[in-house]
Amino acid sequence: YDKKATGVEMWGGHGGKPDEDNKTWAMVPYGPRPDLTKLVTQDGYYRVRVHAGAAPGARGTPVVMRLTYANGTPLESVHDITIQGTLEKPGVAEALLFLRAGQPDQQKPLVPSWNGINNLRVNNPEWGTVHLRWLVVQGKLSKAAAARDDAEVARLKVEREQALKDLNAFTGPRWIPHPTHNAATAPRLFLDKIEVEGPLPKEWPPASHKVLGLDDKTPQDENGLRSVFAWLLPRAYRRPVEKAEVDKLVRIAAGAMQREQMPFPDALRLGLQTMLCSPGFVFIQEPQPRTAAASKGTRPLNDFELASRLSYFLWSSLPDDALLSLADKGQLRLPAILRAQVTRMLADAKSRRFVENFAGQWLDVEQFGSVEPAKEYKSYDNALKTASREEPLAFFQQVLTENLPVASFLNSDFLVINERLARHYGIEGVSGETFQKVALKPEHHRGGVLGMAGLLTLLADGTRTLPVRRGAWVLEKLLNDPSPPPPPNAGDIQPNTAGKNLSVRERLQLHRNEPNCASCHAKLDPYGLALENYDAIGAWRERQNGEGMGGARAPVIDASGALKSGREFKDLHGYKAGLMAEQDKFIRAFTEKLLTYALGRPVGYVDHATIETILKSEPRLQSLVQAVVASEPFQTK
Repeated sequence: YDKKATGVEMWGGHGGKPDEDNKTWAMVPYGPRPDLTKLVTQDGYYRVRVHAGAAPGARGTPVVMRLTYANGTPLESVHDITIQGTLEKPGVAEALLFLRAGQPDQQKPLVPSWNGINNLRVNNPEWGTVHLRWLVVQGKLSKAAAARDDAEVARLKVEREQALKDLNAFTGPRWIPHPTHNAATAPRLFLDKIEVEGPLPKEWPPASHKVLGLDDKTPQDENGLRSVFAWLLPRAYRRPVEKAEVDKLVRIAAGAMQREQMPFPDALRLGLQTMLCSPGFVFIQEPQPRTAAASKGTRPLNDFELASRLSYFLWSSLPDDALLSLADKGQLRLPAILRAQVTRMLADAKSRRFVENFAGQWLDVEQFGSVEPAKEYKSYDNALKTASREEPLAFFQQVLTENLPVASFLNSDFLVINERLARHYGIEGVSGETFQKVALKPEHHRGGVLGMAGLLTLLADGTRTLPVRRGAWVLEKLLNDPSPPPPPNAGDIQPNTAGKNLSVRERLQLHRNEPNCASCHAKLDPYGLALENYDAIGAWRERQNGEGMGGARAPVIDASGALKSGREFKDLHGYKAGLMAEQDKFIRAFTEKLLTYALGRPVGYVDHATIETILKSEPRLQSLVQAVVASEPFQTK
């Protein structure tokens, strides 16, 4: 390297083997390392500016500087910065780094290195011979002096003088180019200086300022407080606000600035705390008219109330500016505009909250993973547990995005899975952790929600399947036909006793022989026994497993039965075909649950006409959502 007036130019590293694949990083010989001990006093983002230029050389690989922060400590982090400037016209490369502070007195150097070529030059062998002779004589002389051998000391001094003359007389280069590298075409780096600034927000203005309507031009006085609250309150309260409401918050915050000499940020925070505790923010307010006559019946929601109800239904959040703008113009409730807004909102990323909240509650996804399978289910692992929780949400999202028939939840010709679930289901051709739509074949024995591993694991006890629990879940969640609670003395299905090899169906039949149990189980059990080909972790099986059973001696699974309608089936495929043939029951049940979620209350007899009207729409997911939003209960108070 060569030191320049304003920096240093490097064309080769040092030590190690020649590096052409960027795996070795050469230290930058640039004087003292930048010490950030006094600068980095708190965790946060810091801006680093590298004033440098580079030439990639014949290798063609971009020149990269690597900055290692607090190397060798728990705070260590590594950041790579590509140098864009040239040797002729150096530039400034910037990066925003997150650095941790650690202990106040902990040393925090910033060590620069770069991806140059190591050993670009080597020692000249002729120089090495002359230099080595002087070093050897010097070593021998030290030993002789220590041994008090005066004669040997005298002789070696003469030899040393000759070696020193030869050393000083050497005129050749001490270094020569490495035989496998060409210094003229090697990558080069010119480093002028490194600047570090911080701590600072990752972006400016930060997101928190944007939410409040703050920017660099906001005055930090009473006028600034008024501009913030005038902008924020209509959004926080989801309606137009009176001047007096803004004045109240301004008085509180400005008064603190005047009385207590409170800084502007702290005064603003005080006003925000008051706003966040107010009923207008905490509650979705849909007040009834104050007249006695009007308060006895229903009334249409105004546009701002409709915007809030719609936003919390589909986004679980405040209305955005588009909804509030339409509400302010009195246009939101116009049918064509309302339909367009629902379509827009369902296409927005925030609709993921609708998927997570509605589908999560409906399908009990929040409970997935709460049952820990026994150790005999060796294929069950954390990756399967995690993927099983995501599967129903990914499937629901697919049905929503494509506006597919809601009967897809009963049975479908596709799944939305990742590689781990595909391996569990015996489906080939799926790779990666990303969930993707996968076509199904009959031999896969999947489709809809009833074949999802997370659900089937939940509806087991970790050791064996629980057909009664599975059947009750199907009736309640999919058909809205919950079974009555068991009598207090009903008891449980007993596990296999020593010497017995009974299937769950056989033990359930013994349980049904009890007079108190027979009538309910006759209607309930078939809906769960039809899923017996799925074991306690949702894997497909032809014979009973779990509880130490398995192999050719285990009982063969019998999944036959009959629906409440009397429709008989022989196996899982016949069961799902029967449910699809009677899908009107499921569509009605799904509609009732969707309306319940949208209204935030149970539906009852008074909603019968509304449900019948919604059912006249096409039974696709987005279509049903549109029909719910257009319904009278959704738009009235």
